[in-house]
Amino acid sequence: MQKLISRMGAGFSMALLLSTTAIASMVENQSSLSAEFSRMPARVAASDSTDAAIYNPAGTAWLEDGLHLSLTGQIVPKDWRHSFEGETFGTTTPSYVPHLFGVYRKGKLGAYAAVAAFGGLGEVTYDDGFSMGRMGPFDLTFHDKTELTYIVPGITTGVSYQISDTLAVSGGVRAIMGVMDGKVDGGNVLEASADASGVAPIFGLSWKATDRLDLALRHEMRTKLEYSVDTLGGNHPLLPVVGSMVGDTFRQDFPAQTAIGAMYHITPKWRVAMDGTVAWQKNADRGGAEDQLGNGYYLAYAVEYDLSPKWTLSAGYIMCDPKDNQESMLTVNPKLEYQALAAGFKYNHSDTLSFNVGVSPYFYDDYTDERGIKMEKETINIGIGVEWRM
Repeated sequence: MQKLISRMGAGFSMALLLSTTAIASMVENQSSLSAEFSRMPARVAASDSTDAAIYNPAGTAWLEDGLHLSLTGQIVPKDWRHSFEGETFGTTTPSYVPHLFGVYRKGKLGAYAAVAAFGGLGEVTYDDGFSMGRMGPFDLTFHDKTELTYIVPGITTGVSYQISDTLAVSGGVRAIMGVMDGKVDGGNVLEASADASGVAPIFGLSWKATDRLDLALRHEMRTKLEYSVDTLGGNHPLLPVVGSMVGDTFRQDFPAQTAIGAMYHITPKWRVAMDGTVAWQKNADRGGAEDQLGNGYYLAYAVEYDLSPKWTLSAGYIMCDPKDNQESMLTVNPKLEYQALAAGFKYNHSDTLSFNVGVSPYFYDDYTDERGIKMEKETINIGIGVEWRM
């Protein structure tokens, strides 16, 4: 009996710590990182905006000489629900996420940097608690208010270089920190937190194959993240059972990722683009959980049209399978298959100042797991950005 209670308590605490709240993502890797992505999601071969610092680092070598800065704010309303034995638990907590990009280019050499939330993405609040189904005769449904936060902020920086008039390469690093916090408050409080940090290299290639066709490749190496449980406190009845976990560590690596993109200029005003991205999740250490994961992928398609020198319209489509094959997904945010639409515009106020606005609704497949828990998600990503060129 004591062993069973311990498993319940440990599972409950880990549900707090391992809750991920990403939107457009695999199991870990976040893909929606700029307002440009919100309106035109095939970004891997794009080299006309400062967000190339993340999506096409080698493509920063094609920007105009000078300093380029961009600030993006993303608003993410969401409605996530899971149901078990006639009870429904949900959250509508929106996320607000800023991202900052910078590129300096002179001659054949470029330098880039970006500060962003590469994974996680915010917080959720389940006012009526949540359920993990049953373990034997025990009902693992908790009715206390539950607040969960998981973010993976970081910085990526590096250099790009034009080898020739048609070929550019890049090399850089990304440093990230994973921060997990959870709080249950139903009169009795249980709080938990864990964090980790890691660094990994990123390489890129950008090739102007013809006057109309641009191709690009980006590879991000796996980032080792070993989380340490920093705090586990409060006055909840489960605390004596799980309190000894403080100081324990667990692995939850950030997977390697490979992205390939193509952009074709049909005319000087019309462009189409396509991306394919794979997250190598099976090679990331997650304490054995990686055995139940596949290599997640997403495909993105987009079209862009210059309505005038000042206005550009765009639209796109995303299809993603995170390949979370775990039989019992984390109910507070399961990684469901989804499709998304995107639309928006770019407005060039002047030669040095432009604005990007995009809206992307996400359509997730409902899923009922082996425990009989039905999981549903609805999300909208709204991106607004401003870019300066100096």
